[in-house]
Amino acid sequence: MPQWYVGLIFLAGIFAASRRAGAPACVGSVVGTGTAWALGAPAEQVAEGTMGYHAVLVAMALCGGFLAVRAGPAGLPGGSTGVLPAAPGPGPTRRPRRF
Repeated sequence: MPQWYVGLIFLAGIFAASRRAGAPACVGSVVGTGTAWALGAPAEQVAEGTMGYHAVLVAMALCGGFLAVRAGPAGLPGGSTGVLPAAPGPGPTRRPRRF
């Protein structure tokens, strides 16, 4: 979409879904746009915001914006420690039955 306000609506939707994902999205947009400008991308495309879109997605992925947050014992993400629990493993291994 060549309109600048589409990116603003997209960013507002990210913030509405999660502030934790919105902050890296803003940083990614600024870094992507700045990099495109520094590397000499066409000014029209930079002004339209097309150079920052993929940078937003990459920043969200690298900062864990797509990971689910699980509530801990205190009802807060990671419980009272603020540390998120590790993903559960495959579980105990079972020995094959011998007949």
